[in-house]
Amino acid sequence: MAKRKISLIGLVVVMICVLVFAPVVTAGIYFIHTVSGQLQHTASETVSMYLNEFTDRTDRMMETLRDGVYYLTSDSAAQQMMSSSKPLTQIQILQLEQNFNRTFSLGDSLNPDVVSAIYLIKNDQYVPVYGGNYYLNTSWRVRQMYQTHEDCNSARTLYTHYAIIGYAYMIVDFVDLNTMQPLGKIIVELNIDKLLSTLSLNQLYPSTVVIFSGAQGKRIGSLQTDLFRENEDMNKWYHASSSLRKSRERVDIYIPNAEILTGVRQSTRVYFLVCAAILILALLLAATCLILLLRPLRQMLHTIGSIGSGDFSVRMDETPYTETTAISHAFNDMADRLDTLFQEVYQRGLLLRDAEIHQLESQIQPHFIFNILELINVRCMVAGQPAICTTVQNLAQLLRASVVNHGKQIITLQEELDSVKYYLALQKERFEEKLQYTVDVEDDKLLGCYLPKLTIQPLVENSIVHGLEPKRHGGWVRVSIWEEEDAVYIRVHDDGVGFDPSAIPQPGSDDKHHTHVALHNIERRFQLLYGEPYGMSIKSEPGHGTSIVLTLPIITAPPEKEKDLC
Repeated sequence: MAKRKISLIGLVVVMICVLVFAPVVTAGIYFIHTVSGQLQHTASETVSMYLNEFTDRTDRMMETLRDGVYYLTSDSAAQQMMSSSKPLTQIQILQLEQNFNRTFSLGDSLNPDVVSAIYLIKNDQYVPVYGGNYYLNTSWRVRQMYQTHEDCNSARTLYTHYAIIGYAYMIVDFVDLNTMQPLGKIIVELNIDKLLSTLSLNQLYPSTVVIFSGAQGKRIGSLQTDLFRENEDMNKWYHASSSLRKSRERVDIYIPNAEILTGVRQSTRVYFLVCAAILILALLLAATCLILLLRPLRQMLHTIGSIGSGDFSVRMDETPYTETTAISHAFNDMADRLDTLFQEVYQRGLLLRDAEIHQLESQIQPHFIFNILELINVRCMVAGQPAICTTVQNLAQLLRASVVNHGKQIITLQEELDSVKYYLALQKERFEEKLQYTVDVEDDKLLGCYLPKLTIQPLVENSIVHGLEPKRHGGWVRVSIWEEEDAVYIRVHDDGVGFDPSAIPQPGSDDKHHTHVALHNIERRFQLLYGEPYGMSIKSEPGHGTSIVLTLPIITAPPEKEKDLC
């Protein structure tokens, strides 16, 4: 049963819908996301600004209150009055009030709406030294707090009473400075509702909920918590909080996300209405174009069918439209060039075959070299020359490693160290006792890590050729490898003649004879591969040797494509 074909008209209609509707929807989503993100960012910055201002202001107020309390406690006249067994007279009360108010004149002034009263309690005498409006039941509230929290003593904690709503209290012992025995209490009353109203966020977001909490999350005061239900979905709210720096209180702010994004809704509605109108208009225009294009398209399809059946002599006729005429011309040119393209493909196939043969020939030559070296090794053994045998074996292993890794850009640390050890062994044969070397790996698991080929060997070669060869009595080369903070460290250290690292010319300079110019190329290579945290550091001083440390990432699996790393 033949598969049902899709109508060209229906396909174009679907394509128009997709091509128009998809960008419209994408643009709409991007628009909503961008505007929403901007509004949320603005809300975040605004809330942060108000919170910082509020916490700074509250911190200053609390610091001023603590300074006042400590000043009143340390005042000699106040100490004398409180130590006396007699009740305070009205003159003494006025003097205490003046002394206390003098403290606030030196620091930040207190907001009388927030700091509603400060009481000094001696025995059963409640003395207001700041504020204390009797018509607002201030004395009754202070008395209730004292009776309930008589044992409390902290200038950095606010206390509350279950029967007193909207107020918090600072309760501090007035102690005898000589004996450190309590003489009474200082109680500071704060109107938390007035304090939170200074946050002023409700002017921007009317449904803002503010919660002022003390130690262990105990709620001290709040604003508009009737809008904020317990166990409500917190995804509907934007939440920000800040803690007082010198106290144990914190402020939590909750703003409905819907209120932040109010401006997006109307814009989104208008946007999608306009997009719907554009889509309908695009469909009408697409239907008209289809009707006009069907006739020349049928003719073009007939010609294409003839080409498909093997008749390369047919050509498309001219059409009344510029676009379809360009298609017919391009199709006719394509038909004219088919034979030429076939010939080019054939020639390329021949070239590819020749390249494969050349590759096979290049693979044969290294085997020939290895066979000759093996022959030399056998004859040296027969001749009783074990030193020459060792040299030939090291040279063969070094060449074999180069052939095995030919075409590779990424190899394991084990493979790299094998090449380094063969090279050092050959140099040891050359310099004899003038060259000492060690290769230390902190953990064998690092040998399976991957790194670019020819990472360590050029540095070792640099140490021997440019550091030890000019030195009269030779020296040593040490290769150390260890892991630290998710990175592999490779250090090549020698006691050669050293050099001045600042004198190395930068890549691209005219100094082509400088002996250390390759070091900059190696460092640039690692920075391009792995970024700024990785690379090479050089420490050297003329006459004091050279230490080069490479910092590489730990790569325990080979990349899927070496070009992704190199």
